[in-house]
Amino acid sequence: MTKKSDDSTAKPLDIGQLIEQLGPLNNRWRDSEPSEKVLALWDMGEIILAVVPNPSDPLLWDIQKRSYLTRSLLRYALIVRRGWKRRRDLAELVRGLRSYTAFREALPFLKGDREGIDDETYGKVASFLGDANPTTSVQYLKRLKARKIGRTHKKGSSVAAIRDQATSFGTALTELETEAARGNVLPGLATSASLVALSQIAMAVATEESVTDLPSATANMDRLIALAEPLLSAARGGRASVAAFRKVVRAERLMQAADLLNSLRGESSLDEWRRRRRADVLQRAASMSTREGVK
Repeated sequence: MTKKSDDSTAKPLDIGQLIEQLGPLNNRWRDSEPSEKVLALWDMGEIILAVVPNPSDPLLWDIQKRSYLTRSLLRYALIVRRGWKRRRDLAELVRGLRSYTAFREALPFLKGDREGIDDETYGKVASFLGDANPTTSVQYLKRLKARKIGRTHKKGSSVAAIRDQATSFGTALTELETEAARGNVLPGLATSASLVALSQIAMAVATEESVTDLPSATANMDRLIALAEPLLSAARGGRASVAAFRKVVRAERLMQAADLLNSLRGESSLDEWRRRRRADVLQRAASMSTREGVK
């Protein structure tokens, strides 16, 4: 009887089933308004913790390798879920949220010990979530981070120095997306390991995480060189370079790059990418062609 009980508690984790549960929420996160994006993160974290009370980083990497879910997004979902025990409290906080970026910047001051800020400052931070001018809000939050957490970058000169690389990256991404959406790109542009590495770097740059394990060369990325070289150059340049690159390219486009690169590892994941992104990508391409024609 005891052995039977032990067997039942030692049931192996079904990662495939976990991915099936997370997939629709990941799609909702991509397509929703800011407040729903945040709640989708909470829901993803809730599912993960219900299945694995103490999920490890290798588990998140494993999920990324087997799906189009990224480790960075899953990690962020866990941060959000652990920050709010009750979903309704988070829903109340983000009601009327104007900018997902503003929430991301404000997050350290909204959860847990709020990085030690007082109630007055907390009230100001919370009020920025509904600010009609998110650019001003984000700038304030970045300055607050610099004072309270020590996160600051000398961005002015960095942006000027890296603008050409960021522009090249954006152009290469648009071209690759368009070709993939039209069915002119097949899996195998690079090794699976190279695609995973580039995807992880793009997501890390987008979410302001530390960029580690940089490829030493782009030898296995010949057909992705126009996309890979600017990204790797920015990552090797340190925090100021990464911040400048992100400012020009924008976090949303970097996340889209990570999504596409991860999806290029296999036919099924690329088909799923086309299902989700084809219409938007082709619309973007048509719009750009129209603007060029006007010029």
